[in-house]
Amino acid sequence: MGSSQSITWLSLELQEEIRKHFQPKYKQPLTDERVIRIADNLTSVMEVLLKMRWRQKYGNLSRP
Repeated sequence: MGSSQSITWLSLELQEEIRKHFQPKYKQPLTDERVIRIADNLTSVMEVLLKMRWRQKYGNLSRP
């Protein structure tokens, strides 16, 4: 992910929540770029998990 890429869904408030949660785990201050990368990775993992759950519940529905 390039630093010039804009993530419109990631509000300043959400960035601060991510920073508060992950900064103690990293044991160092997190840059804005690192916070954005963490948020992007979290959404990618959630997307995969939700797709897996969907397939478990409804099967692998393909479009005609």
